[in-house]
Amino acid sequence: GLLLYWGAGYAYGKYRAGWDIVDSVYFLVVTISTVGYGDFAFSSLDNDVDKLFGAFYVFFGVVLIGVAAGIIIQTLEAKAEEKINRLREQHHEVEFDFGHQPAFNLEQETRRVFLDILWSLAMIGISLVIGTATMMQLENWCASDAFYFSMITITTVGYGDILPTNPKAKLFVSFYILFGFGVLANSLSAIGAFPSRIQQLRKLDKSLSLLGESFDAKHLSALCSCTEVTSIRSRAQIAKSQSAPYIDRSEFVLWQLLKQEKIQMNDIQRCVQVFDKLDYDGSGSLDQTDIDLYLSQRSDDNVHAIT
Repeated sequence: GLLLYWGAGYAYGKYRAGWDIVDSVYFLVVTISTVGYGDFAFSSLDNDVDKLFGAFYVFFGVVLIGVAAGIIIQTLEAKAEEKINRLREQHHEVEFDFGHQPAFNLEQETRRVFLDILWSLAMIGISLVIGTATMMQLENWCASDAFYFSMITITTVGYGDILPTNPKAKLFVSFYILFGFGVLANSLSAIGAFPSRIQQLRKLDKSLSLLGESFDAKHLSALCSCTEVTSIRSRAQIAKSQSAPYIDRSEFVLWQLLKQEKIQMNDIQRCVQVFDKLDYDGSGSLDQTDIDLYLSQRSDDNVHAIT
């Protein structure tokens, strides 16, 4: 789809509007990036067909940009999630000893997030330096004009008051728009994800430190009676836990995930409902007896349905 879009834009500029290769590519990039300097436009031929084609062409260009931005954001979110998961894995690789602090360090990980933000800002600064220096060389502009043009370009504002005038400058701008827009989108997405990343780190730190540095009978009893655990237990399990508090491995993991808001209670309860339908004796575990009872019940239901 993207290649077809680019091909249609290039063909229009080259064969319909009569622009040369550089101007056609320049026009295509300026359009799809929504910079829109205004020096080249579909209305330049003053033809209704060109204007209609241009209207639809611009619309689909914005759609493509939206898809691309979505992919960038998802990629950044995936990277952030990967970092959080890696921290969890590192934490669980350490033999847990209640007499020592967990391997996770909130202050250190928060500092890393700030460093990522600084790196994003540095990348924006580097792209502006490249644009400013190059346009000063190619167009003989002063530093303020070149910097202004570079900023207006990578932010896709494109007022059109300062424009590239020679083929070399237009060719550079064609690549610079794509480069600068990519850097800015990536950096702003990273900056925008900052609150979410900090919140995730705080939730992780809170969930990993819920038990503190000690664990006794009181803590175990409180854990067994908390809403997250009782909501996923059968009545038999709750009664058994009241007389002799206990929590198994899977319950502890679900409790941690709920505290970290990685999963929702509604999702767990749906799974519990399916499990309870199979757990005929209500023991809280599936065994061969439950399977035999389940198959027997299905057989009886089929017989009743036939008769």
